[in-house]
Amino acid sequence: MAENAPKTSIALDINDIALYPNPSNGTFFINNSNKIYAIEIYSIIGQKIFEEENSTRSAITLPNSVKRTYLVRVSIGSDSVIKKLIIN
Repeated sequence: MAENAPKTSIALDINDIALYPNPSNGTFFINNSNKIYAIEIYSIIGQKIFEEENSTRSAITLPNSVKRTYLVRVSIGSDSVIKKLIIN
């Protein structure tokens, strides 16, 4: 492999995780590149409303989602990132 190849061509970096569409209607997608990940979704006041371990799904549907802002934590291995998700 070329040394100057972009890192994203080798593996998806945790900071490259994206949630879309955002704002969402309750169903959103994660560009996880088929990696196994864990996801936790929290209300803005810290209440956990969704959790899934060892997932490779790209589509997530929040059950009984209310129109508000949520915090989504995606973990791949020992790395994790927190993203804001708006449900309209």
